[in-house]
Amino acid sequence: MRQPVARVSSAQAAWFLRLVLYLALVVSALVTLFGLPEIQRRVDANTLAPLWLLAPAFFFGLFLLVYAVDRYRLVHFRSYPSGRALFQVFLGVVFLMLLLPSSIVEYRSALTSRPSRDELSTLMRHRDARVRALACEVAGTRREGTSYLQALGNALADRNGKVSAAARQALRRITGRNFSVGQQGRRELESFLRDHPLDLDAAAGGTESPPSVIPTNASPPPSAASHPAADERGRDAASAG
Repeated sequence: MRQPVARVSSAQAAWFLRLVLYLALVVSALVTLFGLPEIQRRVDANTLAPLWLLAPAFFFGLFLLVYAVDRYRLVHFRSYPSGRALFQVFLGVVFLMLLLPSSIVEYRSALTSRPSRDELSTLMRHRDARVRALACEVAGTRREGTSYLQALGNALADRNGKVSAAARQALRRITGRNFSVGQQGRRELESFLRDHPLDLDAAAGGTESPPSVIPTNASPPPSAASHPAADERGRDAASAG
């Protein structure tokens, strides 16, 4: 009776291992093909840690580890050709070595650009309101202005009116939208970030100087037809005709 029980236990272990193997493969493919752009966007926006950029390599490494254990079981219990199993694992290691360097480069690049952003975000929480307001103004002029959206959203609810006004102006430069001050402004910004992720990506790729905003109540420039000299020339042309 022990031998059938051992066979059933081994079959269950093999089934569970295959389930984990295929699940790891699917997760690795989804993260690499579809999740990486979103991870990069969120890391650039300072809402995810740079360590998440290593997620594709991590999930594929997990898949490769389970795959190696599965090949070992096949060789040990089912007389699977050891040379073929070793070759299959070797191909997986080669692919991991191709995937890992790019992930490490992106991770290091995010780390090197992160301290300056965090420093400015820290200044937005300074005890001096003048420093907080100045930090908000500087964030609105930075090329990577979308990295400070969360900190600027918190500054909208600042007790000091100059700070909240500076945060509102910075958000207007970055997003092209006017937000309220206070907690209402924070909720408006969160709703805007959910509904317009592509708009923010386009704003981040713009020039370093913020776009100029034309007031809605500005009067249009006088046209040539309304100019006195133009009217006089028109009358002379009509009399000559």
